[in-house]
Amino acid sequence: VQHRVMSMATVHRHLYETSDEGRVRMDELMPAIVDHVTGAVLDPALDIKLTQDYRPLVLYPDQAVPLTLAATETITNALKYIGRPDDGAPWISIRLFREDETTAVLEVGNSLGKDLGGKEPAVGSGMGEQLIRAFAAQLEGTVSQETEDASYVVVLRFPVQPFDQGAV
Repeated sequence: VQHRVMSMATVHRHLYETSDEGRVRMDELMPAIVDHVTGAVLDPALDIKLTQDYRPLVLYPDQAVPLTLAATETITNALKYIGRPDDGAPWISIRLFREDETTAVLEVGNSLGKDLGGKEPAVGSGMGEQLIRAFAAQLEGTVSQETEDASYVVVLRFPVQPFDQGAV
């Protein structure tokens, strides 16, 4: 709970820093959110490869807030369930992009495999997944999970609110 509260505080601080006339540059905000979440949890000795790819995406704050909170939860879950694949280092991948003119996609994936460094296998309460679904509902989006071989990916698709051209 403390981690979630700190994430919300980070979101709001960065919203003020990256917003311009009621618009939020998500490609600028996401790295700060990821740094906050991973910085508190990632052990450098585990040699986890983190890849990030953020394409230009501008949102109203009422979409930026639930998106960043959904991202925080999906990243937290990825860190919780990450495993070491048989063929390499453990990894987490985060992407945010426009699928088309009206739809954006957040993808957060992690490797599956052996547990890392003798840690106990994660047992979830389902709270994170419930929160992700609630944030997706706020975005009027959909959430899906894809498991393939040694990877798990959460995909959040949502409609991007168009900007009112008459607004200042």
